[in-house]
Amino acid sequence: MTSADVRSKLVESLELDLVGPRPGLGAADEILPQSPSRWYLTGFLVPIDAAPSQKLDEEATEELDSAESGGVDDDEPPERGSARNRIFASSMGMSVLVPAEAKALEVTVTWGDYEPRSGPESWTRVPREHRLTLTLPAKTGNTRETAVPDSKGLKVALLVRPVESAALEAGLPPALGRFCFLGQPPQAPRPTN
Repeated sequence: MTSADVRSKLVESLELDLVGPRPGLGAADEILPQSPSRWYLTGFLVPIDAAPSQKLDEEATEELDSAESGGVDDDEPPERGSARNRIFASSMGMSVLVPAEAKALEVTVTWGDYEPRSGPESWTRVPREHRLTLTLPAKTGNTRETAVPDSKGLKVALLVRPVESAALEAGLPPALGRFCFLGQPPQAPRPTN
């Protein structure tokens, strides 16, 4: 086994532990003994208009370190810092450079929907995949959203910008003429009346 093989196995192990299965890695139809938000540290999204109970991880808190000046008795526990609730992500994105003459971008969206099983803390993953062809304009003013069919509301947002002259002067090949961002920054919560 080469060092590259070892590295590849480590990357796959980390991916399975942090994000979960993907095509060709792990059990596509896995069954989890608890909710995916408790099982995985990252890689899952909650709908932006989900109920607050679904968007907020009320059991997990991010503790802020509190440092005290002066001596502290080792027999006494340190004071706890203030804590904040953790909000689950509702969007993610990626950036790519495409040739200036590109007319379309082929996107393969793969995900898994986790559905509760008969037990209170048992979840089954249903693997999903859909391919989209996104038309690439020279530039977009705002993000353009495309619904992913049969996805319970998943959308791919596209933002296209020409590569700035400063990037070309810094050595970016002129053939890569457009910067594309797939995804959408998280939106502020909508006001309720």
